[in-house]
Amino acid sequence: MSLSNNPKVSVIIPAHNVEHYISSCVNSVINGAYKNIELLLVENGSDDKTPYICDEEAKKDSRIRVFHISSQGVSNARNFGIEESCGKYVCFVDADDLVSASYVEYLVKAMERWNVTVGVALPVVAFKNKEDILYWKEGQQHDDFIGSSDDALEQILLYKTAIGCFSKMFKREFLIKKEVQFINDLFVGEGFNFNVKAFNSAEKVFMTTKQLYFYRISNPNSAMTKVDIRKLKNGLSAIGYLNKTLNVRSRRIDRAFKYAKWHTNFDFLMIMLAGHIRQEDRSLFKLLDSESRKGMSVAKMVPISFKEKVKAFGATLNPTIAGRIFNKLRKRRFSI
Repeated sequence: MSLSNNPKVSVIIPAHNVEHYISSCVNSVINGAYKNIELLLVENGSDDKTPYICDEEAKKDSRIRVFHISSQGVSNARNFGIEESCGKYVCFVDADDLVSASYVEYLVKAMERWNVTVGVALPVVAFKNKEDILYWKEGQQHDDFIGSSDDALEQILLYKTAIGCFSKMFKREFLIKKEVQFINDLFVGEGFNFNVKAFNSAEKVFMTTKQLYFYRISNPNSAMTKVDIRKLKNGLSAIGYLNKTLNVRSRRIDRAFKYAKWHTNFDFLMIMLAGHIRQEDRSLFKLLDSESRKGMSVAKMVPISFKEKVKAFGATLNPTIAGRIFNKLRKRRFSI
């Protein structure tokens, strides 16, 4: 496969205080099957060894470009990466995550074949340590399909794919033309908003159930691991932005949006319970409790799993008790 016959892909990785993870992440991208890439490391105001490590990685491979900018948030870092990129396609990887060897290759080939502006790997494989994916195999069965804008929007609003901007690929020209950018005011839910605007602007979207992206759940420095009230309020603001983005929407998407709003509120209530911070802002907890009680009314209108309907039913009856139960189940699931 010669480079001249394959379009360049810009892989953008914001890097902030990720000294323990960035090298593994970079290696997983650089060692992938698709070689015509540029890797943009946007180091933004780290106070650990991340800046040094990024510079050292760039010395090993000419495809790596490092930028050191001030700490103005992950949204600003990703927007900077888009501006500096020169590939036909753009994708994002979080600095503490890993990608499969076929991550870039699979998505770019599909997008070229089907002439679409957005490609999505629907599943994301969660892991705690690199050893957890040693025995993961590329050859699992999967399905590929082309969907409409509403098909893709429904998938993400119903949380059937990761709401973050990772595990997706975008045509750069499309992002520029449609003015799809990250909202600098957001640091929670910024990827959700970016994706929704992109999906809403696309005519058709490539989607695959192939497992291509590995999401780390154990990084203590990730956005939602260190929980505080400010982050939760910022996440609620993100839902407000979503509502504005989808100002013209079909009944199908309106119902999906209402579910996404409920899902976010109940997730945040669970976070407040798990972090024992409900007393820090009682008015916020009261708001989340009120919104969580709408679970069954919105869940019955959308195509979600039986498990999710049970969660919505429990939240409708008693959000606090349901939240504690699902927190315990989640903790048990990830305490491997």
